[in-house]
Amino acid sequence: MFKTTGSIVENQKQIAAVDPRYTLEYYLQGYLKVWTMQDIMTFQLNEERFGKDVAVDMYAEMWRRRCVGEFFDCKKFIGLEKDDPVTIENFMDMVQCYFNSFGNPCELIQTGPDVYEAKCYDCPYTTEIAWVELSKEEADHFNEAVQVACNTAIFEEWLRQANLDKDWLFSFANQLCRYGGSCGFVFRKKVHD
Repeated sequence: MFKTTGSIVENQKQIAAVDPRYTLEYYLQGYLKVWTMQDIMTFQLNEERFGKDVAVDMYAEMWRRRCVGEFFDCKKFIGLEKDDPVTIENFMDMVQCYFNSFGNPCELIQTGPDVYEAKCYDCPYTTEIAWVELSKEEADHFNEAVQVACNTAIFEEWLRQANLDKDWLFSFANQLCRYGGSCGFVFRKKVHD
């Protein structure tokens, strides 16, 4: 009845054709929950075994390494080839792609020439999973420990991959996961002597 497709999308279609309860929405929710809980538990286990400082460093490094592939996926999504140069405008399109791909609505709220800012209005990783599956204390501890380090690792690596790191700096302006509201990601042009 089923066949090997080599594609999760095609597999989902096969399964849904036999049992319509397995909707695309069901799969998305399931993958979000599994991925998020594994991510959180990896941090918790590392913290238990090695202490908070080492766990935060390991967590940030894991995201830094993982985001390299995502950088090239987003670059392709906006119409650039792997070796094409990336402008700051391209880069900001990629930032939006990155968050929108995970169901985190993201828009540019400030653009150039020296400052670009993106804002995310939800983070299912936090609002659907961390705040629901963890106690308030666990969710606050996790987000306080890792969010700045994780996002800094991602976007400093992306700036490096784009060859924009000599001219641009990243800062995490505000955190939805800690304070509600929204997340703010600011890229500011460096002042050179």
